[in-house]
Amino acid sequence: MIRAAVLFVQITVLVFISVWLANEPGTVTIQWRDWRIEPPIGVMVLIVLILALATALAYRVWRYLRKAPTRFLTNRRANRERKGYRELAEGMVSLAEGDAQNAMRHARRADALLGPGPAGHLLIAQAAALEGKTLLAKEHFEAMQEDGASTVAGMRGLLEQALAADDKAEALRLAEKIRMQKPDAVWVLPHLFDLQVAALDWPSADATITAAIRRHVMPSEEGKHKRALVLFQRGRAALELGDEEAALGFLREANDLDPGLARVAVEYAELLKSAGKKRRALRVLEQNWTRTHHPEAARAYVSFSASDSSVERLKAMQKLAAHEQGGTDGLLLLAEYALEARLWGEARRHLEMIFRDQPTAAAYRLMAALEIEENEDEDAAARWRAKVMQAIPDKVWTCSACNTIADRWAVNCPNCGTFDRLSWAVGPAALPAAQLPGMESIPRLQKPET
Repeated sequence: MIRAAVLFVQITVLVFISVWLANEPGTVTIQWRDWRIEPPIGVMVLIVLILALATALAYRVWRYLRKAPTRFLTNRRANRERKGYRELAEGMVSLAEGDAQNAMRHARRADALLGPGPAGHLLIAQAAALEGKTLLAKEHFEAMQEDGASTVAGMRGLLEQALAADDKAEALRLAEKIRMQKPDAVWVLPHLFDLQVAALDWPSADATITAAIRRHVMPSEEGKHKRALVLFQRGRAALELGDEEAALGFLREANDLDPGLARVAVEYAELLKSAGKKRRALRVLEQNWTRTHHPEAARAYVSFSASDSSVERLKAMQKLAAHEQGGTDGLLLLAEYALEARLWGEARRHLEMIFRDQPTAAAYRLMAALEIEENEDEDAAARWRAKVMQAIPDKVWTCSACNTIADRWAVNCPNCGTFDRLSWAVGPAALPAAQLPGMESIPRLQKPET
């Protein structure tokens, strides 16, 4: 409505000016050499307007022709970029579908249209890795590494290649470089921690796991558990160097972070006892027993509490069991110490309680020993031993990575070296070594000889 009104006003003004000029008398005289023109003033105004319009049109045509080459090149480049990015997108889709060959074809086209760039290098490298062309993938990851904008992305690709090839030394170098280049790259922390642990670099692993916990890269409980293991190793290293005070600090923090580690509690208690803090040592072992019911903690408690008297050792075990019976594990230990103290009825009572609930192989072996010690009845002992193979197997330290049985707990599996994979659980039914769990002497953390 407003536009129509404005157009009407403009037409009215033009008509008014035209009528006014047509009614005005007078001429304009133009003389050039032998030419003389005397047009009416209205015609002269019309000629001037036509010339002005022609000049404006000619200027526009000149500008268009002058910019035409640039515009052509710009449009051509835009079309190439549009096609190149479409090829990249289709290549990413093919890569996600697992079609490495098609992804590589799109990547080559994109590279031809867009020229070498981080996105093209990344697509080619990933497609090559999917096809198993590790050298080609490495070449493009290295090219990305040289580009400032994609340095970390290139190093990440090289890190993944090193991890896949199990080249831990190269992987550690790349992970440390990424951490230094981009401290905010929290995704590298778990890789860096695993590599530092594999290299037995416990101080660096401690710093890395602390950063991972602080940055919420892993669940809090998992992070605390892993850091406790690292601190345990740092404590052992400090003790080997003769620094008992530092070792005590490391083990105390490890025990606080994860009170459910029996070996940590035992060695921490040993250091406390060595420092003249026996009551604190016994309290640490009591707390660990209530959480784990592990025989190692119980045996250490009995060793700290009792003299060489077998009866005193039984009383110490009874005192510990009074805090927390410990189920089958506690009953087995009570029966064992009662048998050692030659209290046959006490030993038999505890074993019969186990048979009513969970008859274990260790309980049958103890009952066989009881028949021989009390009654010298070899036939009865043989009948009890015959039941061992059908009983619930004993608990043993088993590695979940290589499925081997370890004699004792360690941070790294003694067989495959994997970190934090030993667990105390029911072992295989046909256990080669027919021994009671924990009956063997337990190695202690000793100070080095000077």
